[in-house]
Amino acid sequence: MHLLEAYSLNCGAAINKPYIYELFCPIPYEKYITFHTDTKFPSKNYDLWQSVIDTIRPVLERHEIKIIQTGTPESRLINNVVDYRGKINVNQLAFLIKGSMLHFGSDDFQIHLASHYNKLIVGLFNITRPENTGPYFGDKNKQILFKCYERLGLKPSYSPEENPKTINSINPEEIAEAILKLLSLESKIAYKTSFIGERYGKTQIHDLIPNQIVGAAKESLLDMRMDQEFNENALAQQLQNNRCRVFTDKRINIDLLKNFKQNVDTLFYFVSENDDPVFVKQVSELGIRMTILSKMSESAIAAKKIHYYEYGNINTAPAPKKELIEKLKSTKNLYYKSCQSVYSNNKIYSSFAAKKLDKPRTGEFEPVIDSQDFWEDVDNFFFVEMIDKE
Repeated sequence: MHLLEAYSLNCGAAINKPYIYELFCPIPYEKYITFHTDTKFPSKNYDLWQSVIDTIRPVLERHEIKIIQTGTPESRLINNVVDYRGKINVNQLAFLIKGSMLHFGSDDFQIHLASHYNKLIVGLFNITRPENTGPYFGDKNKQILFKCYERLGLKPSYSPEENPKTINSINPEEIAEAILKLLSLESKIAYKTSFIGERYGKTQIHDLIPNQIVGAAKESLLDMRMDQEFNENALAQQLQNNRCRVFTDKRINIDLLKNFKQNVDTLFYFVSENDDPVFVKQVSELGIRMTILSKMSESAIAAKKIHYYEYGNINTAPAPKKELIEKLKSTKNLYYKSCQSVYSNNKIYSSFAAKKLDKPRTGEFEPVIDSQDFWEDVDNFFFVEMIDKE
């Protein structure tokens, strides 16, 4: 039974289409579609909307169709869309959706508003069934509703929190294909998802190699990678302007850290064969928050623990699963995108491996780099098989 029908039964009130008061909203576009990213339930927030937008945008641009993002000011902003977040009220939203060609997003009020106007709808459902909470009005042939939980052989969790989130089981190209299909546009997608790393879509990583000074906003938190290139002068200049997280495997001048400690958010120290426990002790005495890391073997780390037990555990990143790496390596025409941006010598790279080869970020899917440091960062990447490549 649909939730609306349950309300009707309990209240003894007949179901009818509601009257919605619309308020004019200036829209300088003749053709557009609308979407929203976030709901009040974290479990219903899809992490890969940017990949969906990147896939459909070239096709829509050829047909002069704009993509308008709605929602609150706190909603995640997606790149390459028209931003209406927090700029219109609910009555203007009704006017906006009424004039749209299609609406897509997760299960919330806006999908129901679109169904009232019998719009084309692409919706994602994971913690409830669309039969119970989906769009009640409108032509069902104009709606594509994904049941994300079915991909995993599960039932809806009805939970505001999920880990992992079942909504992410739908691949970006499937949503993109559904949108283009309903719009009767060319819907052949040039790629097929192979693997999505744990961090991709959930965070943005900005690693700064200290061979340049970045003019970032004062409130920006930057990651200074002294472990990649050691340059105390560049570190000091950046700390004058920005709060930073500092990564290092070498001793940094203690007076430098003391002078700028108010701008050192966290110091990440990599324990190696040539480690310096005295430096860690001095950093701790300065009151700087610290995390101790290592890429060494468990046996090598065990021999070092005696020097660091007062300052915390030595953390290690789990090694990428060999089976996963071998499977990806065997995939024909494997490409990737990254949630990591590596800034070096006024260029931006998608990974440390790409930086070593001096292959700057293109904004498109890039060929995989078969190297150890690339596969160590596998959780930062979105891997696809390009199906139109020879």
